[in-house]
Amino acid sequence: MASYKNLRFQYLLELLKSREENGASFSEIKDYIERRFEDKDIPFDYKERTFERDKKDLLRERNIRLNYERSNNIYSINWEDVDEYQTQMMEHDWLMEALRQNSYNRQFIHFEKRPTRGLNWLYGLIYAIDNHQLLEFTYHKFREDTYLSHIVQPYALKEFDYHWYLLACDMVNNTEETTISVFALDRISDLDILKETFTPAPFNVEEHFRNAYGVIALPDPPEDIILRFDRHQGNYAKVRPLHPSQEILTDNAEELVIHLHLTPSYDFDQKLLSLGNRVQVIEPQWYREHIIMRLKQALDNYK
Repeated sequence: MASYKNLRFQYLLELLKSREENGASFSEIKDYIERRFEDKDIPFDYKERTFERDKKDLLRERNIRLNYERSNNIYSINWEDVDEYQTQMMEHDWLMEALRQNSYNRQFIHFEKRPTRGLNWLYGLIYAIDNHQLLEFTYHKFREDTYLSHIVQPYALKEFDYHWYLLACDMVNNTEETTISVFALDRISDLDILKETFTPAPFNVEEHFRNAYGVIALPDPPEDIILRFDRHQGNYAKVRPLHPSQEILTDNAEELVIHLHLTPSYDFDQKLLSLGNRVQVIEPQWYREHIIMRLKQALDNYK
């Protein structure tokens, strides 16, 4: 079982997330946390001094600040300030807590069946990145169906579409030292952390992928792309933006029109094609024609 402090963090964040901007008073927080502990048959008196200590520890340990509004005596969190890493950690805690609640959860909790994502490599990869140690591994390249050995300088890890990728400088196959290659973790085998270290070159993951969709960061300049969604798909596009540059141009009962600033790639093509008749490329014209061509090629498969 998680420590009592971590459980208090978990329950506190759970409550405030459900309340969003409405927040909760200390008495509501106290009642909620004590009831959650009672569900575990753990008697617990959540005192105000413990709450004050938890606020400080939450900021120090997780960089999450509780804001207090004196006018209505409530505490809340500005969720826009909570980054992806913090959100992932919270969601992991909530998932684990839910799965621990009932020994019969397999009867009504059904996970998507999928092969391993290579997460068994995460600990070693993070260690090597943090300590600037070279990695050696075998990589399965699907396009050529080859298994090649690589020695790389690891820089970062990136998640996209529920898959994890290693961003690294391939010392064997790259002609330039600063060229970043992308390796899917689920296609890595025989991973070995070498004793040899390297001096990392400046590399900013956010900047590298600023104009990219997915894990393909092309050198081509970004394009201004206008997409039109029908009302149904538009609701999803608003909740889950396609790219950080997304701006809404039109939002009404019939359609959602958005503007994106990115470099189109294979990953972006696949995303649009997967939406079928729910999306339409308006601009630029060359990319509109490119997607039309891809759709015609798909139709040809049925002739």
